[in-house]
Formats: sequence, structure tokens, C-alpha cells
Amino acid sequence: MKALTRVVAVFCIFGAACIAQTQQSRTSTSAAGEWQIAGIVVDSISNQPLSGVSVLIAPVEDRDSTRTTKTGADGRFLFSRVAKGKFSLAANRRGYPTQGFNQHGGYATAIVTGPALDTEHLIFRLSPEATIRGSVTDEENESVQNAMVRLFASGIDDGRLGTRMVRMASTDDRGAYSFAHLPEGTYYVAVSGQPWSATLSQPRFRRRFEVRQQAQSVRDELSAPTAKMDDDDAAELDKVYPLTFYGGSLSSSEATAIDLNPGQSVTADIAVSAVPNVHLHIPIQQNPASAQLSTDANPQTPQRMMVSNLRQPPRVELFQSVFEGTLIPAATVMGGSSEGFDISLAPGNYFLQTSSRGDSEPGGTYQEIDLAADMDLPPSSTPTGSVSGIAQFLGAKPPDSLVFFLANRQTSQQYGTQLKGDGEFRIEEPIMPGKYEVAVGNSPGWYLQSISATGARLSGRTLQVTGSEPVRLTVKVAHGLGQVDGVVMREGKPWAGAMVVLVPRNAGNNAVLFRRDESDSDGTFTLRDVVPGNYNLIAIEGGWKLAWSDPRILQPYLKSAEAVQVAPGGKAQITVQAQNR
Repeated sequence: MKALTRVVAVFCIFGAACIAQTQQSRTSTSAAGEWQIAGIVVDSISNQPLSGVSVLIAPVEDRDSTRTTKTGADGRFLFSRVAKGKFSLAANRRGYPTQGFNQHGGYATAIVTGPALDTEHLIFRLSPEATIRGSVTDEENESVQNAMVRLFASGIDDGRLGTRMVRMASTDDRGAYSFAHLPEGTYYVAVSGQPWSATLSQPRFRRRFEVRQQAQSVRDELSAPTAKMDDDDAAELDKVYPLTFYGGSLSSSEATAIDLNPGQSVTADIAVSAVPNVHLHIPIQQNPASAQLSTDANPQTPQRMMVSNLRQPPRVELFQSVFEGTLIPAATVMGGSSEGFDISLAPGNYFLQTSSRGDSEPGGTYQEIDLAADMDLPPSSTPTGSVSGIAQFLGAKPPDSLVFFLANRQTSQQYGTQLKGDGEFRIEEPIMPGKYEVAVGNSPGWYLQSISATGARLSGRTLQVTGSEPVRLTVKVAHGLGQVDGVVMREGKPWAGAMVVLVPRNAGNNAVLFRRDESDSDGTFTLRDVVPGNYNLIAIEGGWKLAWSDPRILQPYLKSAEAVQVAPGGKAQITVQAQNR
């Protein structure tokens, strides 16, 4: 069956429109040429029948034609007079989030009706939702309001084991937060924010640089006593709560994991301690040609430089690296004047990216910095990359929605730009150095046939951007994605619920070419939107927790793989044997 998101899209989240539909009547027999989809919904933990569950079916090829019913007191449901075909099956009840039948991540098993197929004795194991909730308090055990809380999930992501950010929330006026409707898994929680006193002081910013040519003149002009701020008071206002993980660590490597089971509610309270901000100063250069000296007849009046044209400062972004290299935006506050900008943030290790403004070509710098004290914007030893190119379209004219993508799995950064009819394209943002997967998308049927590059190393569909020189790409784009249909067999019988993986040749550098599915109730599967080429096909029973795109993990299974060749716009039919994990 296809990804579960398609099921959810037509499920109406079991709203009033769906529930208002007529409940299916129960019949013991089907009319000639018609079938039934029936079974019982049980709690996946207790195995007890669940009443009042909303159950939905929809043809896989026509998601808008939905039928719904509710389970009775015995947990049973029935759809009668069902046509021959393949149907998605999903269920939902209060306390139980929407789930597909035999769901594994974003995939589920579809129900296939027809002669000699048993679709009337289904057992739908519905997993109760899990919750992580807690409160955030400061060093005085006071509630911290409006703090940003991040939830990270650890597990298989795009076929590789990793930890990624999945949700964000804010604490309420009691300092409380909650993440509900969670599937089982391993999670981490982190929080950052500002003391309430610091928010009152904004947009006041203090700069404590050792060399400040105009510092004294500014103090002299602030003649009113009420305009001055005592250094101790100002320092108390200039504080921040650094990114703090559940368990009290400031580092993700020492964060406490939360192992969440179905139906479990875990309390994860976090205590934070405010630390003084550090300040990153970004000067604005003056254009001498536009600077004018203002004079006054009174000799006591100081002369001032009136700047009519200031050069724009670079755009500055700061990221924190967590877990295996995922970059998340750092919590910062910015203030400024005609002299420049100050970025206030917690001390720590950051990745800093600058980009020019108003230039014809994107450009900038990138570096890792340790902010332990106030500092000026440091010079960078690593320039960011610029990516442009020409797209050659084979066959039909592409739609305006066609997009060229670069995606870095490790950092979770993505860049994109539209591909127009003239073929010229350029990513407007400077690209951080790293490995990027290359693809086109957002338009059905279109695919990247081939790619060549200057200024960067290319291996398969993986581009290594260094920033040492501009990257120029030549991409050939065609229309005609293929499809692989087949059946999973085990011990001479069709096998449902197996993980089916279409593995590209040179799998390590072609992760974007992988396709995956779950075998349906009759053992069949469909892999859509396949880029034409040569592949190996494997089916693994119980393989849903495997890092399925890691070549080292795949190696034992590829020994028994079925070779598949997919032609442009073609369909391949194949039978594959299920392997044990």
C-alpha cells in the first residue's frame, strides 16, 4: 500500500462530515460478485475489543470515494457489498490517533477483495496515543513562560538511523508544555528561552567591546539621569536560558532519552538556569561618498557625520548542531543602530553563515565559532557555495511547478529553485559546504535523467559542495517515471505486511532513488514514481526497524535480491521472496 499520508488525507480526521455518513448495515452474506471487509478492532496492548471506533475504507485508486462505520460494543465492524479491488483501511477513536491497518511508520497494508481472499476476519490492532508533558522552571523554581520546547525523535529516518526534530511547542502561563498523539519510540526534549525580565528590556542591547571609539560620546549625549542604566541592573536584564535538554544537560550527547510505549504518558520536567548573553557585533560600513559633515555656527555644538547611504550589513544566521549533526536555528535577539547590529544569544558553539544582500550573485561565508564572550563578526576561512546551472528538457515542455532540489540529510538543510522553460536556474541562497542529494520534483512524472557538474564533486546523485568555487550544473530532465508491481511470496503463499525495498545500483550515493512499500493482504505491492534504471528488489519480513538505505545493512539481503530494469514510462512485474530479518 502507498504511504499512510494518503489515507489520512481522505479520512477527514474522522470529523463530523465522515461520522455523519450512514453506518453500514451488517449482513451475513454478500451479493453475487460482491464482497465484505469485516473484522474486529482491539487495543494493541490489552487485546480488548474497542467500541465506538470510526473505521474507514477507500479504494486505493479513488481516495475520495470513502465509506465509514463504527464498531459495536463487541469491537466488530463490517462493510458489505464491497466491489472487487484494493482498499485502504484506517481507524480512529478518542485516545487512539488515526492509523492504517498493520501500520509501520508511513506505510500500511491495503485490503484486497476478490475470489478466494479472506477479508472478513481482520484483526485491527489499534495503538493508543502516547504523550510527553512537563513544566519548565527556573533556578528559583518559578514557571518559565513562552519558552520554546523542541521534541526530537530517534529512529529510522529516510532509511538511516538518526535523530531529528519533529515538533515544537511553547510553554503556557504556568510554564507547562505537552506533546500529544505520539507513536511509540525514543524521544528527547530540549527547551530555550528568555527570563521575563529580559523581555521587558528589549530592544535595549548592551555592547561590551574593549575598543569602542564612540562609546564616550554616546554617554555624554545621554545627559538625562533617567536615560542611564546601572551596569548591574542592565546585566541582570541581559540574560538568556540556553538550550537545555531533559535531564539537565546543555549537550545533546548527554541528553536523557525518553522511551515511550503505546498509551504511555511521561512527565518530563526541565529546570533551566539563566546565563549572561554574549553579543556578536556586525558593523555597517559607511559609504564615504555619501558622508557629509554637518557644521553649526555655535562652536560648542559638536560636529556630526550625517550618513545618507549606509551599506547593508550581511545577513547572519546562527545554527546549533545537535545529535548527529542536525542544524537547528539558534535562539537570538537582534538590535542595532547606524553603527551596526548586535546579536544577543547564549554562550556556546555555533555554525555561523553570512550572506550578502543586494548582490547579483549569492555569496557569503560559513564557519564554526565558539562564542564565550562578546566579539565582532569574525573573518571566515570557508566561503559558502553558489549553485546555478542549465536544465535540458527532453521531450515535453516542463510545467512551471517543476523544482530542482538540494537536500543534506545530515544537517536537514534543503534548498530549491524552479526550473523554467529557458532552462537557466540559480539557487538564490548561499549553500553551506556539505553533501547534498540532487533531485527534481513537485510535478508528476518528471525526473532527473542525468547530471554533470563543474566546481564540485559528483558521485551518483550526491553533490559535494565545498564553497571553494561556484558550482555549475548541467541537468537533463525527462518525463516518464516508471512503476514496479509485484507480489511477495513466502513458503509458496502470498505474504502480507513485508517491507519491500527497491534498491538502486550504487546505493550509497543514490539515496533519492530508493522506493519502498508494504505488501498488501494478497501479497501484492506497487512501487510508483520510479526513475528509469537498474535496481535490486528485496522483501524483508519484520524489517521495518532496519536502516534500509544503509549499504552495509542491506548487503546480506541483496544476495537474494531480484534484479529489476525499469524503462522510461514502463511497468515491471516481478515476484520476490520474503527474507527473514
